[in-house]
Amino acid sequence: LQPQEITLQSSTVLSDSTFFRLTEGSTISPSGYVVVVNITDADLNSIKKNEGLATDMNNTYLSHPPTMITDERGLKVVPRKPEDALRVTKFTEDTTDPQLVNYELDMDTGVIHLLFSETVKATTLNRTLLTLQNIENTTGNNSVVISFTL
Repeated sequence: LQPQEITLQSSTVLSDSTFFRLTEGSTISPSGYVVVVNITDADLNSIKKNEGLATDMNNTYLSHPPTMITDERGLKVVPRKPEDALRVTKFTEDTTDPQLVNYELDMDTGVIHLLFSETVKATTLNRTLLTLQNIENTTGNNSVVISFTL
């Protein structure tokens, strides 16, 4: 299996389609009729950045060249050209909420770098909801909390 030979696309109408070719991937599937491809986090986040690709069954198609995989005798798979891409038969939408997992504060430049668990839409950031404070936990604490809302 060559996961980097797999291309996801939003349509079989090439002039209207968006494409993403996997850069990596893996499988631990044994030889058989079903092969499960594990998409890397980097590729998954790249796919999620494109709002018109792989958001439902109507914009999730797969194409591939004959070099994607072979059978037990070494025969190459029949290719799926982009104009004949295969529509997904089962689709599970992304329902995982992103989490803020880390941040960096540069006091010289006045910049905060926020690191999330998955791709987020930067234009939706409500900076008035970000608060910096001087202690980690304010519940059950008689300390004075100094906070700053951006």
